[in-house]
Amino acid sequence: MKHYLLSCCLLAASTAAFAQTPTRADSLLARAQQISKQKNYPEAIKAYQLVAQEPTATPRYKAVSYYNIACYYGLQNDAPHALANLEQAIKAGYVDAKYIAEDSDLNLLHSHKQWPRLLAKARKLEDKELIKRPQDVKLVTTDIDHFWQAYAAAQHDTAQARAIFRREYFDKGSQGLKDYYNLKIKNDAAFTKRILQRPKYYQSIQATTLSIAKQKPQIVAAFKRFQ
Repeated sequence: MKHYLLSCCLLAASTAAFAQTPTRADSLLARAQQISKQKNYPEAIKAYQLVAQEPTATPRYKAVSYYNIACYYGLQNDAPHALANLEQAIKAGYVDAKYIAEDSDLNLLHSHKQWPRLLAKARKLEDKELIKRPQDVKLVTTDIDHFWQAYAAAQHDTAQARAIFRREYFDKGSQGLKDYYNLKIKNDAAFTKRILQRPKYYQSIQATTLSIAKQKPQIVAAFKRFQ
């Protein structure tokens, strides 16, 4: 079974909904997923290879593409290519070791001498990504502060609003904001227009978003209960 899982952190004050223009990587991925449904494994492999080689593809797109290629080679009993692409997937960030171990599409590899090494590599990389203690969570709220600073400046100089948001918000953004920009926003002009069209809405949420930084104790407590 193929999974395309892409988590997205919705960043406060920057998530107004507006139409998005898909990138070439988005279009290629959609095509690959459509071919996958037809169970035409050779064509699906070619389609996912195009995604993996596409310059606009995100690391997650590439990781998922390599993983799906590995699975399709596995279903065709081609162990060398399945192994090579699984290794590429792990290098690219597909490190869900439990899912890799249980995926029946890769059963062909279970008896291969390289299988334990690849699983161990995935587990090691996955372990580095895991936050094991709720109190170690890093709450990044600088994007919120930058947004409101840019918003105030843009309201006073609407002619330069787009440049202001680019300089004061996006260019100073955290990695999370940069990822979200590439995934959903993509266009400074559309973002700026949408934001400035809703002054009452943004006025209503300002105090709430600015208070988030002070709520880390409550957020960590919620994480502990969830854990």
